[in-house]
Amino acid sequence: MRALKIASAAIAAILVVAALLLIIGIPSGFLTSAIQDRVERETGYRLSIAGATRIGLWPSLNVTMNDVSLEGPKDRESSNRLTVGSIEADMTLGSVWSGHPEITRLAIIRPVLTVPLLRERIATPKPASSRPAASPREADARRR
Repeated sequence: MRALKIASAAIAAILVVAALLLIIGIPSGFLTSAIQDRVERETGYRLSIAGATRIGLWPSLNVTMNDVSLEGPKDRESSNRLTVGSIEADMTLGSVWSGHPEITRLAIIRPVLTVPLLRERIATPKPASSRPAASPREADARRR
C-alpha cells in the first residue's frame, strides 16, 4: 500500500511538471546559435538574438525569440538595421520530426526599421571654386 502511494505521488509530480512545460514552454538557449548560423549562411545578413528563445508545446508547437535584430553583413554602423520585439513561429510536429519544419503561422511583433536620412546617406562634397583663394592683402584691397 505504501509503495502505491509513493508511485502515485511520483506520477502526479511528473504530470505537473509536464503540464507546466506545455503551458509555459521550454527554455531553449541552444536553439539561438543554430538559428543565427542558418540565417547568416542562407541570407548573408547578421542576426543577433538578445532576448530569450523559448519552445512552446501548447496549443501547437511554436518557437518564440525576443529582442531580435538584423543587420547587413558589411554595415558596421548601427544606422541600418531591423529590430523586432519578438518573433513567433508555429509549426506542425510531424514536419519537425521529418527534418523539414513547415511554418504554419509567423508573427512579427513590434518591428522597427532604422535607416539614415537621405542627407546623411549621400555626403555631397562642396564644389571647389575655380578661382584660387585670395591672399589676405588682396582681400583687404577688395574691401577698401
